[in-house]
Amino acid sequence: MTSKRSLLTTFSAVATATFLLAACSSVGKGNRPVSAAIQPDAETVGKADTTAYVCIPKRLNFLLTFTNGERGNYVNQAKWTSSDTARLRVSNGDIAIPDGSGAMYASGVMVPQAATGTATVTAEYLGFKQSINVTTDNVGTPRIVPAQLDLAPGSFGVFTLLGELNGVTTQLAPNWTFLAPDTTVANITRLGGVVSATGKASSPVVNDRKITAQAELIGCPTGISIKPTADVNVSVLKILMLTQEFSSNNLVVGTTEKMTATGTLTNNAKQDLTQQVEYTASDTSLVSLLSSDLYGYLKALKASTTSVTVSAVFRNTIDNPSTTIPSNNTLSITPIDATLMGISITPPSTPTIIAAGSSANFVSTGTFSPATAPTTSITQPNTRDVKWESSDTASILIATSTASVTNVLAGLAFAPTTAVSKTSVTITASPIGTITPCTPGPLCVMNSGVMVK
Repeated sequence: MTSKRSLLTTFSAVATATFLLAACSSVGKGNRPVSAAIQPDAETVGKADTTAYVCIPKRLNFLLTFTNGERGNYVNQAKWTSSDTARLRVSNGDIAIPDGSGAMYASGVMVPQAATGTATVTAEYLGFKQSINVTTDNVGTPRIVPAQLDLAPGSFGVFTLLGELNGVTTQLAPNWTFLAPDTTVANITRLGGVVSATGKASSPVVNDRKITAQAELIGCPTGISIKPTADVNVSVLKILMLTQEFSSNNLVVGTTEKMTATGTLTNNAKQDLTQQVEYTASDTSLVSLLSSDLYGYLKALKASTTSVTVSAVFRNTIDNPSTTIPSNNTLSITPIDATLMGISITPPSTPTIIAAGSSANFVSTGTFSPATAPTTSITQPNTRDVKWESSDTASILIATSTASVTNVLAGLAFAPTTAVSKTSVTITASPIGTITPCTPGPLCVMNSGVMVK
């Protein structure tokens, strides 16, 4: 039996830790600085302009290049100024983070005060002086996703705050609170957005109880606030259904399959409980129940003519650790031996165009020849079980599995923010262990013409 996956409750502090820097080189040692440049976080060195959003502080770096070619970040030593402090302030370690902690933003952190305007930020150190033009803007359509969480008592869910930055949907990092909190119904993690339903299934007073969560960006200046809300509804779990990823009960040895556990609550809402149920398999020598990042996945280990029964159960530990929500939901998995004969790639779209800073999913399907009757070929998705490669990793990165690690994100292609527009990239799928570059053929399939927008 695999143990129920525990909820991660430690989250990074958002504002302070993000903006602390230390110089990575030092003046002297026989070298001298010969040039300077400003670099916004995650952007190109020496840009002439950038955008900063109200309520979202953004860091600038001050880079010195030395006669030996080395480069150091002197953001803490530089003196930072803004041409319009009513619109944009920039910290020299002297701007308080408005979260009540008493901490200060580190040097080089821009704190927008008003939107839809421009200001020039200048940094000076050792006689070097560089400036960058900064346009301030508002976060577009800040919203909590999902708009409502429906939770069974003893379970948890996650809220995410999203907003549009430069036309790209971006996850934001707020403080989370409840309006009129009621700990008999639910609790919320202040920095993480994780909501735990604390009501007991045996207590009708919490059944179909609703409270409201609020996300607040902590970097907002006085007089400006971003505080979207969403609802949390707690209802008793009445049905648990276990489903499998593929249409066939056969699973080729060496490949993986995802299970999904879906709960139906008394208010008829659905809740994904895949990460919160306990799984068992009737024979773990034939089928392995994976753990950690692969919790909810199974892998065929050894062929058998007998099917393996996989089941799931949800335990409401708030009521009583020994009390379970009854579940007769089972899957029958038959592991089979088969030889991979060919691979096909399904791109996310045709043509495939990925904007810088965005991602898209490629899917692979394998054609297999079974070792025993019936010997007619079968097809099975195998995205997690092939090696993915990009012909230009500076333009598009793609996640892949290896011989020792199955990656649940395999096939996910990402274009970095620094990717050059209109670059054409080829994505390749081949059996894990294939020598690079592989020879084009049934087991080395290429999807060319993937473009960076």
